[in-house]
Amino acid sequence: MRRPGTSVHRWLAAVAVAAVVSSACHDEGDVRVESLKFDGNHAFKSSRLAEVVVTRATGRMPWARPRFFSRPVFEADLDRLKAFYSDRGYPDARVTSTDVNFNEKRDAVDLRIHLDEGAPLIVERVTFTGLDQAPPDLKEALDSVPLRVGLPRDRSFVAGARERVTFLLHDHGYPHARVGSSEAAGSQPKTVIVTIAVTMGAPATFGDVSGVGL
Repeated sequence: MRRPGTSVHRWLAAVAVAAVVSSACHDEGDVRVESLKFDGNHAFKSSRLAEVVVTRATGRMPWARPRFFSRPVFEADLDRLKAFYSDRGYPDARVTSTDVNFNEKRDAVDLRIHLDEGAPLIVERVTFTGLDQAPPDLKEALDSVPLRVGLPRDRSFVAGARERVTFLLHDHGYPHARVGSSEAAGSQPKTVIVTIAVTMGAPATFGDVSGVGL
């Protein structure tokens, strides 16, 4: 009997791998999540909050992969939401209640999360230290730092500000510069002063320049 060719072996191996991957991609459980909704959110759209949590609603298409309910995962999602809000300038945000509504067969559930976002922590002022010896054009370039007064203090923007200042310093000949940040209470409640602290380090200069092959 003729043995299968190499191409057939490869095809069978590919099918086996695809089957393993497909089975691994299916969630397991007994109760399907029909819907997941949010109430009380104003600063962020529900679609954005749905990206934060692990719990997912089953899609409406017939071929959509079923998503199943896990109470431990859902409870951890509530902590993820609070951490998300805190990082983006809403330290008092909390989940006030949740609705877990089963159907009659108790094989599907509708979920609703009720939120109280609380008052945001507003950036009152952004200050820079350690730039006394910086060239004027570098100081002017600080206007491009992605951190704005009057908006909620977003830790991702603070991190972006550090990265931007570091890039500007490197681009202006300070490859050893170090940039950190700190926060202090502002003059009014729910305000914060963000300080970007710079250690410029020694500047780097070009040595002799020569041309070859001219």
